[in-house]
Amino acid sequence: MPLFVLETVIGALTGTILIHMEIIPASCYVNVIMISMAVYDINYFIRLLC
Repeated sequence: MPLFVLETVIGALTGTILIHMEIIPASCYVNVIMISMAVYDINYFIRLLC
């Protein structure tokens, strides 16, 4: 669970940086956070399968 929160914080920081650099629009901020959380889940389940 703490790693899931860490991935959320990393996604929030990444989204903020990308918005300030004008790489993505502000409306995509939540999407960046959700993608960073999903990446953690995918890596976790892949490690369980191997």
